Amino acid sequence: VRDLLEVEGVEVLVLRDRRLPWPRQDVEIHWVDDDWQSAWAWALGCCDAVLPIAPETDGILERLCAGVEARGRYLLNSSAAAVGLAADKQATLDRLAQSGIPVVPSWRAGERSSWPADELLVVKPDMGAGCQDIRLMRHPAALAEFLAAQAAPERWLVQPYVDGRAASLSLLVGADGSRSRLREPSGIPLKGHEYDQHALVATVQSELGN
Repeated sequence: VRDLLEVEGVEVLVLRDRRLPWPRQDVEIHWVDDDWQSAWAWALGCCDAVLPIAPETDGILERLCAGVEARGRYLLNSSAAAVGLAADKQATLDRLAQSGIPVVPSWRAGERSSWPADELLVVKPDMGAGCQDIRLMRHPAALAEFLAAQAAPERWLVQPYVDGRAASLSLLVGADGSRSRLREPSGIPLKGHEYDQHALVATVQSELGN
């Protein structure tokens, strides 16, 4: 909100849950009680550009972004298709693997029936970003017991536990050339193609000066 307020000519309208305190920024507030869907539809009719902030779980953010796109408003966020892909953990892993990026092995519940007795396993919901509802299973029997108690076990993913340093990032830029010290240790392959173009670059010093 602060960044938007610094843009000349931009007026900011915020939908805000009435249970939350008044924001510190000098913006127009539309307080929302229970019927947030009606408030959202009203706000879409008032704005030229929209920045939806919502959970990815259960497709909430994806639907909001799709609504902005359908109304022809500028979406100040990732596209609905990109949000949907990022919220689907297995689809994200598949897309990364297709691009040659190493990923942790992953199986949907039921795709693999046996596990080493001493292997630590991670079980997580397929849909939704972040660490919500992620569990560490100390042995395969605990995994089987957990999945048996779920109404929709096929919605869960199982992965081997990978010990290491926890890290979280939004964007990693390796702009250090073709022999990147970030890309090569990560095992990320380099892809290229010919542009069918040629150029001559030269430095010329004229006798006439500038």
